[in-house]
Amino acid sequence: MLSEQDKKEMIEDANSLQRREAFAQSHQGRRKSMSWPEYFMFLKNIRNFFPQKRVLHKIKGDCFKL
Repeated sequence: MLSEQDKKEMIEDANSLQRREAFAQSHQGRRKSMSWPEYFMFLKNIRNFFPQKRVLHKIKGDCFKL
């Protein structure tokens, strides 16, 4: 359920020509398709926000039967 503040902001957005144009412009920007290299670069950049710790495992000789 929306709060009274959210409802008020939605009504202001609907009544403001400038806000409607801004929403329409942002919506059009999302529809632009990416090429594969752009998409992979996007994924690579997103991955930088979530660093992963890599645990290095040392291979021991007692793990294998010879």
